[in-house]
Amino acid sequence: MDLPFVWLVTMYDPVNRNADGSYTVRLQVESDRGPVEAAYVQAVADFAADSGVTCLAVREPFLHLDRSTDEETLQVLAGVFGPELSGLYDGALVDVAAALELVRLQLRGWDLRCTLEDEGRFVIHVGVQQRLYLSSYTACERALARTAAAGLFPEHCSSNPASTTGKPLVERAADAEFWRRVDDLVFDRGEVLVEEHRVAGRVFHRVTPQQLPSAALEERMRPRVLLSVWPGLTGDVDVVRECTLAALEDSDHGHLVWIDAAGRLHQRWVDGEDPDVPDVAVLLREAVAASWVESITPNGPVRPLLQAARLDTDGVLRARWTRWVDDDLD
Repeated sequence: MDLPFVWLVTMYDPVNRNADGSYTVRLQVESDRGPVEAAYVQAVADFAADSGVTCLAVREPFLHLDRSTDEETLQVLAGVFGPELSGLYDGALVDVAAALELVRLQLRGWDLRCTLEDEGRFVIHVGVQQRLYLSSYTACERALARTAAAGLFPEHCSSNPASTTGKPLVERAADAEFWRRVDDLVFDRGEVLVEEHRVAGRVFHRVTPQQLPSAALEERMRPRVLLSVWPGLTGDVDVVRECTLAALEDSDHGHLVWIDAAGRLHQRWVDGEDPDVPDVAVLLREAVAASWVESITPNGPVRPLLQAARLDTDGVLRARWTRWVDDDLD
């Protein structure tokens, strides 16, 4: 539900808009990294000040980093969330200065997407083509005047996309019952892989009967992660290798997970569309057991055995993740 006051802030004059709401001028995809960007960032600062905001929660973060990501982006993210981005998760709190840098990154590209909010008081959402949406519990008259004076165009609008198109709350909680079911799967199957889906990558945990109860894994996990349980490793490494190669030939992608003779667990993201795709045979050369975990195929999502989101320390489920498996998942 939206707050009482919602604005769309852009560099585009509303007079250059058709009756259907579309603009007649060329819209910018990325920031000018100059005076217009500075005006956007200052607008956020002014609206936050008028709303009495001192810190905001990072909600529904999505991070895509690859070879094209510039060093400045990496430095900003590391400065806010730590060198390994361990502080980046749904619900992480940042001060206003850090929030402004996250807004700046989103204006510049799509490496990072997130909503920033002080629940019940203030919401920031950066949309496409330099559209900035701001919601507040108060009218923010000073900020409105300053933003207009800076050459931007703040307009009242009916809703903030962060309120209307946000990812649904995951309804399954990684509670005691979830971990009991994981233990049962381990007993039935001999082992399972528990995938810890973080904003900045994924981590697999191998659970065998010797590592029960599986709930002990939570001590090693980040807040609000999405957990997917997959079948365990198989000793038939040749079959895994052939399955992986067949998927890569179809330009699919997934995680290759394996253990070596010393029992060390390894994982590698492999993408069939990557021109530098690694040699699967080399990766698995010392593997004694392995698995190819492919969550998406040309035929749609692959269903994990179980899926749930980690609870907050007070026992409440607040994590936001896309529900990409069927609701009747058993």
